[in-house]
Amino acid sequence: MTFPNDLYDLNSTAGLLLRVLLFAVVTIIIAQVIERLLERYLRQASIRLKVSPTKYLVLRRLVVAGVYVTGVIILIYSTPQLQSLSIAIFTSVSIIGIIVGIAAQSTISNVIAGIAIVVFKPFGVGDFVTLRGESGFVEDITFRHTVIRILDAHMIVPNSAITNEVVFNHSDHNIEARLDIRVSYDSDLGLTKQIIQQEAQKAAEVEQGTINVVVSKTDEQGVTFSLIFRSEGSPFDSVNNLREAIVLRLLSENVTLR
Repeated sequence: MTFPNDLYDLNSTAGLLLRVLLFAVVTIIIAQVIERLLERYLRQASIRLKVSPTKYLVLRRLVVAGVYVTGVIILIYSTPQLQSLSIAIFTSVSIIGIIVGIAAQSTISNVIAGIAIVVFKPFGVGDFVTLRGESGFVEDITFRHTVIRILDAHMIVPNSAITNEVVFNHSDHNIEARLDIRVSYDSDLGLTKQIIQQEAQKAAEVEQGTINVVVSKTDEQGVTFSLIFRSEGSPFDSVNNLREAIVLRLLSENVTLR
């Protein structure tokens, strides 16, 4: 098998195409290797530092994008033929960019909204949220959409749409969790309050200095006790676990629930 004589001549069209191809292959390989290494390292870092992996997810994608941009710049400045064409190329890209920008306004708005989500952090990867009546865990935030894993599917919501919706973040550690328990008037109210307090104190995820049990409501159906606390983990999970533990304990003490 023989190759064209001008294949290795960088001044020829064939040589130029070969150079561009080699640069593209090398850049892609380097970008993939860096992305995998960063993914592994940043995942461990987010667990070790106990922070949301969202910021690391965006950082990884920006680094990979930077590798591709760097590869293109090196190719242009190391190839005389492309240097002479760079002005014309950038002019054409600018014109094409304007046309594409007009035709892809929704995509651009999704990208801007995605950046806003990362910067202002109303929620992050791993948070449990409720959106449009559906609840689930945020699995991924890209520059175009947000992926939420609900019970039986993945809900993919464009970022521009999610920023215009009311989102309930149940994993926000800056808010206090609240759990309401209603019992009948003929129950031992002192014992009921004591059991709620004790079960909250036994829960590992509850910040002990924040526990408060109060009578929040009385009506014809009974007395409502409210347990208010801060959680070291997800408030949604903490409330569910505590509710089960408190109900089982109250039933074992023959307290009548309403």
